[in-house]
Amino acid sequence: MFTERLNELLSEVCRTATGEFARIAKYDRSYVTHLRNGDRIPKAGYHASERLARAIYLCAYEKGALEALCDRVGAESDAEEDVCAAVSAWLFEGQTPRARISSGRMSKPADAGRQGGFGKRLSEAMELANISNLRLSRALNVDASVISKYRSGLRVPRVNHPLIHEISVILTSRIFLLERIAGLSRLTGAPQESLADEASGAERLEAWLRDFSTVDTSVIEGFLEGVDRFSPDTRLPLPAPEDAADEAVLNERAEEYRGVDGLRRAVLRFLGRAVREGRKRLLLYSDQSMEWMVADAGFTLRWLSLMSAYVRGGGKITIIHHVDRGLEEMLSAIQSWLPLYISGGIESWYCLRRGGERFAHTLFLEPESACITGLCVAGREKNAVYRYETDAAALARQRAFYDDLLGDCKPLLRMDRGDVTPRLPAVMKDETVHLVGRSLFLGTMPEELLRRILARAELPEETKSAILSDWASQSELTQEKLKSGSIRECVPLPEEKTLFMNGVPLSTVRAALCYTPEEYAEHVRRLLELSERQPGYRLYPLAEAPFEHIELLATERTSVIGCVSDRPVTFTATHPPMCRAFINFAARLEEQYALDRPTLKETLKRYL
Repeated sequence: MFTERLNELLSEVCRTATGEFARIAKYDRSYVTHLRNGDRIPKAGYHASERLARAIYLCAYEKGALEALCDRVGAESDAEEDVCAAVSAWLFEGQTPRARISSGRMSKPADAGRQGGFGKRLSEAMELANISNLRLSRALNVDASVISKYRSGLRVPRVNHPLIHEISVILTSRIFLLERIAGLSRLTGAPQESLADEASGAERLEAWLRDFSTVDTSVIEGFLEGVDRFSPDTRLPLPAPEDAADEAVLNERAEEYRGVDGLRRAVLRFLGRAVREGRKRLLLYSDQSMEWMVADAGFTLRWLSLMSAYVRGGGKITIIHHVDRGLEEMLSAIQSWLPLYISGGIESWYCLRRGGERFAHTLFLEPESACITGLCVAGREKNAVYRYETDAAALARQRAFYDDLLGDCKPLLRMDRGDVTPRLPAVMKDETVHLVGRSLFLGTMPEELLRRILARAELPEETKSAILSDWASQSELTQEKLKSGSIRECVPLPEEKTLFMNGVPLSTVRAALCYTPEEYAEHVRRLLELSERQPGYRLYPLAEAPFEHIELLATERTSVIGCVSDRPVTFTATHPPMCRAFINFAARLEEQYALDRPTLKETLKRYL
């Protein structure tokens, strides 16, 4: 009955396809397929069934089918709580809920972690305004998960983020409507007489929300979210390469180009000819503002089209970033070039030499045929003159300059396919390793336990061998750090009822595995031993997984982003500011979710 009714709601009421519903619900497409085929049937009253009911509600809301959904399932009103309850009752009619591990619901460890900072303040203000995550997210036109992660402390906005102003205006309007001005006064510490109207109340609330003491990790969080959301299937509406650089551009003979518009035209000619002629190596460096690349959306799409075509043709691109470029600008560029990074076509470096603020330099070189060079006073790019050189002697001279510069560089972000092993020689030098993941760290698992899980998994033998090899490397890392440093692991723990549904996921980039309740308890026993006997091991139970598709290993010298699920790719960073930013992100989670050892021990014992 469940399968037929689910398909009825998705196909006839919401009129949505499997892929679209997976996007709205933030499910893996394969999981939705299993649900619709009847391969998986959640248990009534458990987390999976509750999440599915809410996903159907959100889908109906987005598709304008909320009224039809209410009629079909017999909801008393279109309020979220009523609709979700009715959907769940209708979907799982006749199903007997399975017994829970305990009679009471486990209190989330996150509750102990949310004792300060932006998340707690936002939660208190929302409770005063009597507004839910979903209602606030609708008013702000953002996904409800954004509000949820702000409240749980998994995300913290920039102190000057404009969303904080919008939140303050919306909440203050509700607070005044409910005549809870005295509560707003107590919350913000503002005298009640100073809250004469909504405008002054919103101003006070905004100042109070912004007054949280924490390291600003929003830049690195935004980058990690971009990597997490990236899908190789995503296709931008790029123009064809022959349209991005037409014959008129390709056949130009100009030796000089002036200003930003001139640079753009020179770059289209440069890339277009590299694509057409099948050149195999581009060497790029620029320390001028990236406005020339991103300010004109039309040019940016043409540029991306040519860069993508060049990489698809087997070309390799070396990029040198200068260390003075801001982290936000650098990460924004990397994020926008993710398809090129994933393809393996980009090799990025950062220069150790410090630049100045007087001049801006550009050097784009294809060693066999062409080079663009430019020099101008920083900030005066509109008056710059860029030379387009094709003379062999000039190209050789510019190649020598580039090679000299490259000699003072280190790798910025290295991409590896199918290799989840952290760079142990570099990582071993660091005293503290910060782990942020979706499931318990593979390196803390007993070997025999992993072998039993793999024995029942329907995987090729080479995949199983690769997972065991990953375990050996990560176990070595664990043992080494417990001797000479520390491991700090931030990971969500499942609700008790999840253990009896489909087991608990075990994330590896090789394949999706799953614990049975007994297996999960065995791994937890190992963590209890580590917590009691090893002062260097600390576990921080999160409210939920920070990311769906990636895991992070961060140290002072080396940080690794591993893409789990169906994307066996890792990114390794050695850029000191980038590594510090990753550590700051992990450290903020550790501060938010820290439990004393007795409390942690009691929390873990719930799974035994």
